[in-house]
Amino acid sequence: MDALKPLATALGNLRNKPATPSVQRVLAERMTISEATEAAGAIIDRYPNGGRGAGDRYIGALASVLLSFPRRVALRCADFPVKPGARLGGVCAAAKFLPAPAELVEWCDRESETLRREAEYQQRVEAQRAERQTPYRRGRLSYGELKNKYGDWRSELDERASVQSAPSDDELRAIYGTRRELTDEKR
Repeated sequence: MDALKPLATALGNLRNKPATPSVQRVLAERMTISEATEAAGAIIDRYPNGGRGAGDRYIGALASVLLSFPRRVALRCADFPVKPGARLGGVCAAAKFLPAPAELVEWCDRESETLRREAEYQQRVEAQRAERQTPYRRGRLSYGELKNKYGDWRSELDERASVQSAPSDDELRAIYGTRRELTDEKR
């Protein structure tokens, strides 16, 4: 019975977590230096000469480019970690020769554009949501302020109603006549 309790709490915690991470967090997350170096090495290893002519400076240049982009984009660019038997992806699928750092920058810029657009969209949505939650008061007076400024409108209506009472039946007959007189005129 005790073995089931941790499982139940773990399932409960999974339900409370958001399905997708915030795009702002994804854009801010970066690779570590060791990961970027390994990813740069994986890029070089995918080419026929195996990067025999690639020195430490070239690997460092590729790693620094990967460090400057979001982790998710950099991992896709390097197609890292290498999955045996998987289709070649990332910058290696686009470049015929060892890629220059400029090619990595171009590829990562293109891939991170969708993340940036999604982040801008989320910011607009959050701004609209915050605007909807704040009361719409720009320049409007509250009921108490209107009552102080213009007085109590209910009492004025009561005064007007008492002064202008409805005409009596005799006054109405004098004005419109009787029913019989009205029906005789129509014939």
